[in-house]
Amino acid sequence: MRIEKIEGFGSISGGDYDRVEIEGIGKIRGDIKAGSIFIEGVSKCLGTIVTEEFTCSGIAQLSKSIRAKHVRIEGIVKQTKAKMEADDIYCEGILLTNGEISADSIEVDGCISAPEVYGDRIKIVHCFREKGYFSIPNFSGVFGGRRIEKDYSTVDVMEATNIELYGVKADSVSGNIVVLGPGCDIKHVECDGTLRIHPGAKVGKISGVIPIPWEN
Repeated sequence: MRIEKIEGFGSISGGDYDRVEIEGIGKIRGDIKAGSIFIEGVSKCLGTIVTEEFTCSGIAQLSKSIRAKHVRIEGIVKQTKAKMEADDIYCEGILLTNGEISADSIEVDGCISAPEVYGDRIKIVHCFREKGYFSIPNFSGVFGGRRIEKDYSTVDVMEATNIELYGVKADSVSGNIVVLGPGCDIKHVECDGTLRIHPGAKVGKISGVIPIPWEN
């Protein structure tokens, strides 16, 4: 197996690997294809990433697109204007991007800031405050002004079959089954199936259906 591991300082030029592990401070200089990529330290990737499994419990800065079967974020992932595509994405850390996120299943139990999120099933539970991320610097202005907000996650446009949101601010949310929990602030909701809105959520315009009562 071709395995690359960085424990102190180092860099990878790119290429094909079975496994890549970065525990120190590492840089991936070119396009990389790997069976799995694990980041526990600090990493900067300048090329595209294609992998079966991408796991980040440290800090990763991605300059180009990533395509993975499974993405798991327990630390911080910052991505410039490029796509993140996966079969499933699970984030209990911070995901900050200026590009499009697309996956069959997206579950966030942390904080996300993105312009476009698309999927079949999307669930976002914002818990920035509970996870004690106040000591982490705000990256506002680094990626076109996208911010990490302590009170809510932010997504400009979101589309999926099933959507469940808690503590999310968005311009447009479109889906078949939509649940908007407490702390949500949505400008426009389009729903062609079932829509539930918590009394603690704020919604501007509703298109498609009449909301049914919230069930505790």
